[in-house]
Amino acid sequence: MSIWKALENAVLITPSSQKLTVSENTILKESELFLLKENDLAADEYMRNLIHRTSEKLYNTEHYEPYVIGLFAVGMAVARCDGRIVEEEKVEIRQFIDFVTQSELPQRYYDKLDAIKNMVFLNFNTAMSFVGQMHEDTWEVVDHLITLTIKADGKIATQELDFYRKWKAWLASQAYRRAI
Repeated sequence: MSIWKALENAVLITPSSQKLTVSENTILKESELFLLKENDLAADEYMRNLIHRTSEKLYNTEHYEPYVIGLFAVGMAVARCDGRIVEEEKVEIRQFIDFVTQSELPQRYYDKLDAIKNMVFLNFNTAMSFVGQMHEDTWEVVDHLITLTIKADGKIATQELDFYRKWKAWLASQAYRRAI
């Protein structure tokens, strides 16, 4: 089951037939062990409600477009960080955006999504430039999206863990924005 289909069905867990593994020579810090947690139904429901609340709150505001575009950029960057992203993953990411938006988007959104999808240098820094344009209240959705994407294939690659650690460091560096 793909990550985007799983989220669409409000499933944040790895299927029980698939055991999460960590790449060789990868050491998880104690604070990162939750990445291996499976079958957390409370997290499933929390994520579903978080996305719905956030999307409804931002809809018809100037924060909605950066939210949708930023989530897409982060999903693509995480999916791509451990290798080339395949066409099927791009389709699934669009399905995730459809789940988040729950409605048809204006053409300008799709133009931006296509531009991001075709970016040659879509990496952590590029994704954070999009996240930086998002309202701070949406960063929890980004955090869950990153975790969910990392767990999608049942393997936690070193590059994915590096992305996650950079994300947490980026969040810490942005603490002043939340204090204002």
